[in-house]
Amino acid sequence: MDRDRVGRYQLIEKLGEGGMGVVYKAFDPLIERTVAVKLISGAVDDAAETRERFFAEARAAGRLSHRNIVTIYDLGEEAGHPFFAMEFLEGRDLSARIRSPEVMTLDRKLDIVAQVAEGLSFAHARGITHRDIKPANIFITKTGQVKILDFGLARLPGSQVTRSRSLLGTINYLAPEQVRGEPADQRTDIFALGVVLYEMLAGRTPFESGSFATTLHRILTEVPAPIAALDPCVRPEVSAIVDRALAKAPEERYLDASALLADLAECRRALRSSDCAPHAPVDAAADVVPAPRPPAPGSSSSRLRLPPRVAAPVFLLMAAVVLLAGGWWALRTGEVAADATNAKPGTLASPGGPVANQSPETALAEPVAASVQPPDPERTRALPGAVGAEGRLETVRAEEPARLRSPGPGPVSARPAEDVAGRRSAEDALGELGQTRAAAGAVSAPALVPEAFRRAEQAETEGRASYDRGEYGQAAVRLHEAVGLFRRAEIEARMEQRRRAEDDRLRARELERAVGAREAFVEAKGRAERAGAAKEASAVFREADGRATEARDRFDRADYAGAVERFEAAAAGMDEARRLAERAMADQVAVTRSLPGTTGSAPARGAAGPGPVSAGALQPEEARAAAEAAILDVLGRYRAALEARDLPALERIWPGLQEGEKRALRAEFDNARRVDVELLDPRIAVAAGADAATVQCRRRYRLETRDGQRLQVETITRLTLQRRDGAWLIASVRHENLGQSLGRDDR
Repeated sequence: MDRDRVGRYQLIEKLGEGGMGVVYKAFDPLIERTVAVKLISGAVDDAAETRERFFAEARAAGRLSHRNIVTIYDLGEEAGHPFFAMEFLEGRDLSARIRSPEVMTLDRKLDIVAQVAEGLSFAHARGITHRDIKPANIFITKTGQVKILDFGLARLPGSQVTRSRSLLGTINYLAPEQVRGEPADQRTDIFALGVVLYEMLAGRTPFESGSFATTLHRILTEVPAPIAALDPCVRPEVSAIVDRALAKAPEERYLDASALLADLAECRRALRSSDCAPHAPVDAAADVVPAPRPPAPGSSSSRLRLPPRVAAPVFLLMAAVVLLAGGWWALRTGEVAADATNAKPGTLASPGGPVANQSPETALAEPVAASVQPPDPERTRALPGAVGAEGRLETVRAEEPARLRSPGPGPVSARPAEDVAGRRSAEDALGELGQTRAAAGAVSAPALVPEAFRRAEQAETEGRASYDRGEYGQAAVRLHEAVGLFRRAEIEARMEQRRRAEDDRLRARELERAVGAREAFVEAKGRAERAGAAKEASAVFREADGRATEARDRFDRADYAGAVERFEAAAAGMDEARRLAERAMADQVAVTRSLPGTTGSAPARGAAGPGPVSAGALQPEEARAAAEAAILDVLGRYRAALEARDLPALERIWPGLQEGEKRALRAEFDNARRVDVELLDPRIAVAAGADAATVQCRRRYRLETRDGQRLQVETITRLTLQRRDGAWLIASVRHENLGQSLGRDDR
């Protein structure tokens, strides 16, 4: 293929390379526009499965036309290299945006997630699941538009294309059902989008670790650290959205992307109407707070600039005026304080009402210098969206009602206004307390998170005590703190409920596995006893029975994982004892049949005669019986090799095993935790000359995968055997399905 051209498209430069293909910037001379061309890389162009997934990507995305999904223009193939052309986008992906040092507002983060949710909602409504949502597949154009890229993992309705023996999607963004190998649906994409939102808020993914296995374990079992614990400024509404999107069970997540969109819209409205909302526009193209601009000519900052020789005298004069004004004010407030004891009701100094001839609002707003407190650094922060008139970031005090401030020391004249505001704030908090405390109790917070609930109760008790003493400002602070602590206790209790529910599910799964392993052992022991293993292979039989005793003890102590391990080992031991017994029995039959003059299954006691003779010297009936006994031994070894997942042992009795069959068996053995095989009602037909034979039987094949799934297939199996150098070997095996579970093929 010409590297400068693909189809009619002229390649300009390489833009990037992914797991499936390479993306180039290209030019379409037919309609004279710039496009992006994606084609399969040369290293994988011969893989039929990869090629099919590549075309699935184009078919999936080509069916979608939405402002938040990349547009596909063309699909083709040249010299065995499939490709498609799509719209060329300028900007950067979200992964690069997250790594950049530029500040992104909370509203912009929610906007990005909302745009992705809109695109997913459109795709889900048409039966298409992306299955690989991650920052690298979310593109932000220079105009601020968000586009979803790479439908290479999309599942079309009716499509069963998957990648063999690998997990699709990027590991940190996989949903629990993807890790377990279960089908993905729209809730899988919602989980991945929740991971993306968590990463934008916390600066890291919720389940990341130093190893592949640990990450998978965390996705399946662990609840991520709450967003509010990593960033206390995140509002509870945002934390609730993240928690619901990251629910382990799909049914506990948002049902579809439209439900997520509704919560995002409500949260953004609340943010804009609160003190956490950004107060200045954001540059949509760059997603960052605008850079400081120099003051415009004629602005206040430019008018205040004075020459150095003039500035010093002016500042000294201003300082003197301030000192004189402060002294006069202190004198005046002292006189007011001195008259406070003789004040009449309704005057400024009276706690019983506002200043005479003033409205209550005016009295509350009266500036009293002695009551002014320095700003609390804990409540002062820089709002990244707030830009001052001079084009610089302002450090502003987060808006808070005056009722949240405690009265503090000061003249008596200041206390009535503060007491009224503090009392009003405290009463508001008392009204909220009943609801938040009841909500925490409804989810069993006292039992599930007793420490968090105790802290909330302590704050409530202290706040009520301050209220009873008339310290309304302090009461308001503690009572509002109690409201927040009860809400936190409710959230933590819900998280604990989810964790315990997940533990219960895992426990139930372990119990089910232990019961299955116990039943499998009982079946294996029965087969061994019927084969006479208790006598012919007594040592192995007793050892396996001892392991079963240990397994029962573990089971009784609810150590289900330990019970499974020992029951499986005991079952394997019983199977080994059965094989030894069957082999010993076959050897006895073969020796008996080879003796001249014998017609039964045992030699005549005390019979004498010449030694063993070759099979060719036996009578036809005797030769056939000896061949049948040897063939039964081969069948036992065939079954043992499958159950032991021992491919070399299988090749020793089946030397004609093809490479394709070996690969399929190896893949199945690698994915299996346990294999059980039964060959029922074998019918042996030995050809004349006793050098070839066929066997027809019912084969019952049971397999348990490493992730706990159980598969069972029953077939009519026909084996062709040949005798070479005195030994019977399998020449071919054919199966005819009678029934199977979980839709798995028999191998």
